[in-house]
Parts: sequence; structure tokens; C-alpha cells
Amino acid sequence: MLLLATFLIGLLIGFIVAIIGIGGGVFFVPLLLFIYNLNIHSAVSTSILITLFTTTSAFLFYSRHVKIRYKLGLLLELATIPGGIIGSYFTNIMNKEVIEALFASVLTILAIKLIHEYFINKNGRRIGRDAKRNSLRLLIGILGAFLAGFISGSVGLSGGSLKVPILILILGIPERSAVATSTFMMILTTIANLTVHNIYGRINYEIGLMMGSGAFLGAQLGGRTNLKLDQRKIRLILGVILLIIAIRVFVDVIR
Repeated sequence: MLLLATFLIGLLIGFIVAIIGIGGGVFFVPLLLFIYNLNIHSAVSTSILITLFTTTSAFLFYSRHVKIRYKLGLLLELATIPGGIIGSYFTNIMNKEVIEALFASVLTILAIKLIHEYFINKNGRRIGRDAKRNSLRLLIGILGAFLAGFISGSVGLSGGSLKVPILILILGIPERSAVATSTFMMILTTIANLTVHNIYGRINYEIGLMMGSGAFLGAQLGGRTNLKLDQRKIRLILGVILLIIAIRVFVDVIR
């Protein structure tokens, strides 16, 4: 019965996060901590394993139906992967609450921006043709990608929570393409993070594989749902969910 519940939990979370292009660590880690009673290090490592299932499934779906910006994704990953590796190392020596507070603060700003732009701009903002302005945006995007990788590797929270807003708000990528590109990026980041965490031997494979299997199926369903949504609604849904995540993380920090 517990294994079935684990599978269904993975399915539900995989469905939700595939729609908006995040890995799901922000949902998986608290569940593994408070429902499955894993310690923080095992919860983070197991969450990364489950995230690999989610992102791989979403990528396989989106690669057939949505334009993925592979070159841009690879460029940003050159910053994200080192951030993830460094974050995975620092997870054992840094104050977790400090990293979470930083993550929640940045996430709140991005979430409010997404919601605000949904109501004031019917067409969404895109990159202009000014080369200098685009270069600055790309530089900011690269720095943001490093931060996303660091947070993902250090506390197991989804780097995609930052990557998708960066792609939409800073780099001007259309919402659906941003979600698809984020899944491609997160596969690379997750593999790098998982390699480091596997060295420490803290992954609970029984829970991880069962919940990951559910998440794989859920991500396929979430991808199909994404294709049926208006792109502006994806922006609004993303903003609302990210704001909820930020509030939850703040509450965790305060406690």
C-alpha cells in the first residue's frame, strides 16, 4: 500500500512540475523529510534521483512537440553544472537556511514579475534587437543559471524554479519553449548532481525508484496538458506556483 501511495505521489508531482518546467525537488524534499522520515542528506539525494525521472520524461515528450533552444540551454548549463557540483559539495558544510532564504527571496521577485506581466502585457515581453542589451541579458542569464545550479545541488530544491523565469523574463523565450528548454537543461544538471550525491551513498533507491516511476508517467501527462494551455496562462500558473513555493520555503526557514 505504501509503495502504491509513493507511486501516486510521484505521478501527481510529476504532472504538475512538467507543465511549468521545474524538477520538483521543492516538493519531493519536504515529503521525503516529513512523511518518509529520511534525514536531510538522504532526502536531498533521493530527491535528485526522482528529479532525473521527471525531467527525462518531460524532455522526451517536449522534444517531439516543442521547440527546444539546445544551443542556449547548453550555454547556460556551462554555468549551471559547475554551480550544481559546488552546491553538492557545500551541502555538507553550509547553513541550509541561508541558502533557502536566498532562493525564496529570488523566487518571490521572479514570481511577482511573472504574475504582473501576465496582467499588463497580453503578448508577453520578448528580447529586443539591441545587441548590447541582449548581451547584458545573456550575461545575467548565465549568472542566474549558476545560482540555480548551486541551489539545486546544495539543498535539493529545483533549479528549474529559477531557470524557467530566467528564460522567460530575462532572455525573452516564449513560455512553452522556455519550459521545454528548462527540462533539457535540468537533465544535464541532475546527472551531474546525482553523480556527486551517489558518492556519499545516501540515496534511498527503494523510495526513489518507486516515486520516480510515478513522476515519469505524471510528466508525460503534464506535457500533454501544457500543449493545451494558452502560453500566457502557463506564465500565470508558473508565477502562482513559484510564489507558493517561495512562501513554503520561507516558512521552513522561519521554523
